[in-house]
Amino acid sequence: MTLPRRALARAQPAAVALAGCGVLALGCAAAVAGYGELHPGSLVAVAATGTLIAGVGLIRRTGAGSPSEGRLPSAPLLLWAVLAVVEVVALLHDDVPTVSDLVDPALAVPAVRAAATLVWCAVGAWLVARPPVAVAAMMRRPAGRLAVLASWLWLGVHFLAR
Repeated sequence: MTLPRRALARAQPAAVALAGCGVLALGCAAAVAGYGELHPGSLVAVAATGTLIAGVGLIRRTGAGSPSEGRLPSAPLLLWAVLAVVEVVALLHDDVPTVSDLVDPALAVPAVRAAATLVWCAVGAWLVARPPVAVAAMMRRPAGRLAVLASWLWLGVHFLAR
């Protein structure tokens, strides 16, 4: 069975688009590693890269054609719930560190911060190009698509640009 040319173009991202994503990710990682923590340059690099990737996902309507039968992914929801509980406990008790406090020593090293930025960009590109079935089902409607991509963008800004 052969696919029509248009369907094939949608099924496989073009080499130019992949190369562009790679250059974008490398530039963002270099900026984040070079500027360091709490620098406006890091914030601009992460926010611009994340907004561009999320914008592509919104414009392409990622997940819009997915079946609505997919069940919600339990592992990410459980992880979000655990992180929320940890943050609330840390907010209520001064002696309990937040997730940000625990991750900061590792992300203070420029090479680790650059690697984390590359992983973050790769996850964003993966969400836009080929989200898993359960995530695609969540991204079926514009509000779900916006929630998933905005959450991904927030993670990058919060952990990599601050």
